[in-house]
Amino acid sequence: MSGVAGLRGLLIDGEPLRRWVIELEIDVVRALLYCLRDSPKESPQSSEGVIEMVKHFIRTCQSQEDGRHSKQQRLMDTLVSELNSPSKLARDSTHEFIVLLAEVNEMGISELVGATAKAKLLDGPAGPIFNKPLRALPFPLQVGVIDAVTWLVELKPPVVDFSDEFIRLFHEVLALADVDDHALIGKPGLLKNEQWLKTLRVSCIRLLRSSMATPDFQDKPNLAQLRPRQVNFRSYNAFTDSQGDPGVL
Repeated sequence: MSGVAGLRGLLIDGEPLRRWVIELEIDVVRALLYCLRDSPKESPQSSEGVIEMVKHFIRTCQSQEDGRHSKQQRLMDTLVSELNSPSKLARDSTHEFIVLLAEVNEMGISELVGATAKAKLLDGPAGPIFNKPLRALPFPLQVGVIDAVTWLVELKPPVVDFSDEFIRLFHEVLALADVDDHALIGKPGLLKNEQWLKTLRVSCIRLLRSSMATPDFQDKPNLAQLRPRQVNFRSYNAFTDSQGDPGVL
């Protein structure tokens, strides 16, 4: 937070030359995102200050004369890389930054984020979303991957294609939502693991619910065997809504 205060003093309060701020925007945003990713849950007030700083740079460094188009792709690469972060604070903040960037550039969110998300996250088995089975990842990374896909699926129009890789992920999420607790955390389960397990199940159910609501899910022939599961998961809607924010468990 001392470093954040220094950046604020130099690049905001100190009224520096505008070209300096423009040149440093990407590096500063990347550093502030790292602060959010590394922020402990006990410091929400300081986190709000970091979030507002990132929003300030997004608002003030996107005009046409600032070389917006040349820098926008670098900024999108930086933001998209946080969508599957194991930190819920980093993920949720990144959603806000992308929405704000879309508003500043007068673009749709799917239009703005689509190409970068497909190249950086969803690129077949090479991307971080599909390159490993979910069960091979620790709980925070599982939740990060599932939440990233859920957010991309819920965009209008959805950014995620119902490819073979996505179908495999969908089956994995379906299995995680159904499997017994002891199969994931063993016996006796640690309290921390049990809390993560609850968060993971809520994330799984949200992805299943969001995917099943898309037109692609209804139309794809290779998903026909999964459509009867819609009925089984409708009863979970009230459960996920009643849990509130799973990241605070």
